[in-house]
Amino acid sequence: MTALFAALALFAFDPSASARALSQPEARTGALQQLLKLGRLDLQTARRTGLGTAAAALAADADAGFTDRVLAVRAAALLRGDAVPGMLAPLTAGAGDPEAVALAREAARALRQLGAVEALTPALGSPDPEVRAHAAWAGAGGPALCELLASDPWSEVRVGAARGLARHPGAVGCLGPALTDADPKVQQAAVATATAAPDPALKAPLRTLAGDPRAPTAARADAFVALGHLGDVEPARKALAVHLDKGGIIPLAEAAVRALAAAKVPPAEIRPALSSEAPVVQLAAARALVALGDRDSLDALRDLRGRVDPRRRRVVDGLIERLTTPSALGETVEDPTRGQTL
Repeated sequence: MTALFAALALFAFDPSASARALSQPEARTGALQQLLKLGRLDLQTARRTGLGTAAAALAADADAGFTDRVLAVRAAALLRGDAVPGMLAPLTAGAGDPEAVALAREAARALRQLGAVEALTPALGSPDPEVRAHAAWAGAGGPALCELLASDPWSEVRVGAARGLARHPGAVGCLGPALTDADPKVQQAAVATATAAPDPALKAPLRTLAGDPRAPTAARADAFVALGHLGDVEPARKALAVHLDKGGIIPLAEAAVRALAAAKVPPAEIRPALSSEAPVVQLAAARALVALGDRDSLDALRDLRGRVDPRRRRVVDGLIERLTTPSALGETVEDPTRGQTL
């Protein structure tokens, strides 16, 4: 038994020993690797004892080895600490030689992980696109992201700027041009932010995107939903009507249902979608009607239950149960405006 306790002690995490190891070049690599693999309880201990600050200090030490500095940046991001962002921020300015650029990227990623938006603001001007992208994704710079979105030659940076603007609802009106960006990923990012932070200034470009047959279907679908959040459901109504009449594009019809739900239209406008031949449209309508608490749709939902396959029947059963059973205090129904995969 004594031997067992000795073995356990040998492998137990010791914050003091880790701190000492970080100051010894021959022991640093092993100590950092251990810190990056800590379990939940040991991680909490490491954070309380200030090891994040110690790791950040090592990352900033120009005399330390490159590998140890990279590991130290990652450990600092994991262990956190009030002083960590300020200690890592200067590393994002690294440029020129490959090691400096690699450290700049690691530091930018770490600061983004930490949510250190202010510390990342200078990184928006980095010559390295990966560093700029991390700063943009974090929402650094606020309205300055609009300029980055309009002029940065790297699409990943523009994607980050479009997503980062979600943190600044007052500035999202500049997303308009991004909705017609040549890169579909930028379009998709812009629509996602337009949905999260609705701005009436985006109604016209969102309508253009929603009606553009050359645009990616996913972006058009998300544009329907974004318009729904702005109370504009005309494109959604048209798309759903075409689908029910002629079997139009299924992802657009499903998005049209979600757009109507987002706009909180009367349930009677959504109920016809239960008659769609496309299961994804049927279930989107069922979820929306249940979220609205529309008990007048019970007969239509029971009819739907008899038309779907066994896997989806279980989903419909659950929705019917929610609609017929008084909700428990605090119970919520899944958001019908979000896409579903079933």
